[in-house]
Amino acid sequence: HRITRLKRQLIKVEKERKTQKKRRSNCLCVSLIGYTNAGKSTIMNALTNSVLLVEDRLFATLDSTTRLLEEDSRPKVLLSDTVGFISKLPAYMVEAFKSTLEELLYTDITLVIIDASDEFYELQKKFKSCYSTLNEIGVETDKMIFVLNKSESLKNTEILDRVDFLKLSKNSKWVAISATTGKNIDKLEKLIGKIFQNDVIQKNKGVEVKKYGN
Repeated sequence: HRITRLKRQLIKVEKERKTQKKRRSNCLCVSLIGYTNAGKSTIMNALTNSVLLVEDRLFATLDSTTRLLEEDSRPKVLLSDTVGFISKLPAYMVEAFKSTLEELLYTDITLVIIDASDEFYELQKKFKSCYSTLNEIGVETDKMIFVLNKSESLKNTEILDRVDFLKLSKNSKWVAISATTGKNIDKLEKLIGKIFQNDVIQKNKGVEVKKYGN
């Protein structure tokens, strides 16, 4: 009975998400994805001047949260914080995360949050898992921005070593930031704005983007 009830709740949540997608059809959407504790909620707070729950534990946020990125941008730009990736996620829990991950198919930009303070082995393991999952569900590479968070204690050479280690090409869109100190948050905003000025996105939305990020 409990399993049946939970399945019904999942169906209800999925219907609600579809309704939300229709409401947001005329908006530009940015989604954050990454492992738990990579700093997604802190980054969202920094970009939107909002206050989300920030805790160093699993499942601190169980649903996706959406905020307005900039008040006077046209069209509206929405930023969504998704449920964090978890190492060795049990198979019986995958369905609960499926609808959240599928939202990434309808986003214009995906911010792939990477904990730059991780050891190289852990860094590569999490990056490969996250990147392969995004590819599996059909998220296009040119829609991704790789955000190396928690870089405040790293030297520029150490950051570049991590970029090389992850094999991010020169064509990859990446930026090293610190959400807690505010370091390079402005660069991330400008990179988002630059992508939104792209003719392809403007054509798909059928509207002119008001110089967001400038």
